[in-house]
Amino acid sequence: ILAITPELGRLIGYYLAEGSTDGDNSFSFCFSDKEQRYIDDVAQLVNDALGVTHHRIYRRKESNGVEIVFYSKLHAQWFAQQCYGVGVRHNAGNKKVPSFIFQSERAVQAECLRGWYRGDHGYTTSRVLMNQIKTMCLRLGIIPSIIVDRAVDHKKRGNHMLGDRTIKANYDLYAVSNFSFFEDTFDLKKEIRGSQTKIDRKHGWIDEVNVYLPIKDITKSNYKGDVYNLEVEHDHSYVAEFAAVHNCWTPWFSLYGSMSGFDSIDEAFGPYAKHIYAVETGLSSNPSMNWRIKELDNRSIVSFSDAHSGPKLGREATVFDLQELNYDSIADAIKAPCLNSKLKTLSSKIAYTIEFYPEEGKYHYTGHRACNVRLSPEESRSKGTTCSVCGKPLTQGVMQRVEELASRSEEDLKMSDIRYKMKDGTQIQMMGSKAFPNRPPFVMLVPLQEIIAESIGSPVASPKVQAPYMKLTDMPGGEFHVLVSASPKDIATIAGDRVAAGVDKVRRGDLVIDPGYDGVFGVVRLWREGEEKPLVDASKEQLSMF
Repeated sequence: ILAITPELGRLIGYYLAEGSTDGDNSFSFCFSDKEQRYIDDVAQLVNDALGVTHHRIYRRKESNGVEIVFYSKLHAQWFAQQCYGVGVRHNAGNKKVPSFIFQSERAVQAECLRGWYRGDHGYTTSRVLMNQIKTMCLRLGIIPSIIVDRAVDHKKRGNHMLGDRTIKANYDLYAVSNFSFFEDTFDLKKEIRGSQTKIDRKHGWIDEVNVYLPIKDITKSNYKGDVYNLEVEHDHSYVAEFAAVHNCWTPWFSLYGSMSGFDSIDEAFGPYAKHIYAVETGLSSNPSMNWRIKELDNRSIVSFSDAHSGPKLGREATVFDLQELNYDSIADAIKAPCLNSKLKTLSSKIAYTIEFYPEEGKYHYTGHRACNVRLSPEESRSKGTTCSVCGKPLTQGVMQRVEELASRSEEDLKMSDIRYKMKDGTQIQMMGSKAFPNRPPFVMLVPLQEIIAESIGSPVASPKVQAPYMKLTDMPGGEFHVLVSASPKDIATIAGDRVAAGVDKVRRGDLVIDPGYDGVFGVVRLWREGEEKPLVDASKEQLSMF
């Protein structure tokens, strides 16, 4: 059994760059005689990670190459199985990152990238490997810029000589020409010297969900044959060879987006509009914002989280009250508002929704991130939709678009706090509309990890946050139970008084909110500047570490 450690990740990286095996009796690594520290590192890593203690070193007479060879049939077969595609030759052009690396912690992936770069300095003949390196870089907060030197172009440039030898290109060559660091948690930048320029960050930017890249060049070529449009209609997204890509922003081209060309579901779907039974709020809106639009009066409002990471799954959710758990019951619950005459006979319904604070969504307000310009709907009406700094159009926020499409004001909804009774008898404070009492209420929450992090003053990913988080979510009912109905005493016993106070502040809506705009997530804070937090209970803080 191998322990998946950062050191094993670095060894895999070295192998992807400089390793080889026949899949039979041995595996080896080739370096130049000027890379003695890498040779020593590989020898130590193989000893520590694989338990192979003996090796031989061969110095090639014709060049300055050094080969370090390890004899182990078991591990030679393991490298062959993990680092090449199935049923292909074990050569450099068929190398790939083992799947377990992508399922490991970022620290393991960072060391894999470190070992690979030390060996190949950003070059590979494996298209699959380069696509995987792109993915790994993005997970580490790095945007790589890739160039391709195709074998046919290499040949067109004539003979390439190294001394008396002709260098031939049998494969396309892929190379990272630049690494734009937006994060350097694992101290990689000092090793990747090509990333030290001042214009690194002009190659694009990264947020929690997307990577934004500029279009640098558009080329044309003559073509004769069939053309297939794989683009998603209206959304303009499509699948490239290693990622889902998109060439426009959601606030502009989604159904109600300012540049979608539609102001209503009827306009967008025509005769098929009657089959649209529900709309999803997204992170930047909540049910009350949608209730202001008249055409949604007879449609359900549902909320679901994006699924790009486990901790994000509970940010938003729809809670159903079903006669039985099956497709038909869920469909009936969603269709209920469209079937006004049958509402009393339906046994399934949406009970309530769990909402992210819409201000925390990255497109809540109108703005321009590059110029640090952010406008509320009132400011947008008075100042217009052109950036006062650069003169370009602002990215219109969801709140401003709601104001444009709304047929009723927020006051018309008569929003109020209600006490919702759970099936176990627990009562939860939620938001509802007196003007539309049949509308399912909603509760707005802050993810538990974020509450713990601010309460104790530690990063979300730190052990000080993760230890109490795991203990709290082990309670019956999980994270939702902790956030909406667990007693403060039970929370304090496990995670301390500060965390219990933080959960209570979220339940009461006693928060400080800085709205998001143009791809910048908003910030929700539990404590105002200068506001006192409860004293730390040292014994509970210590217990939470074990």
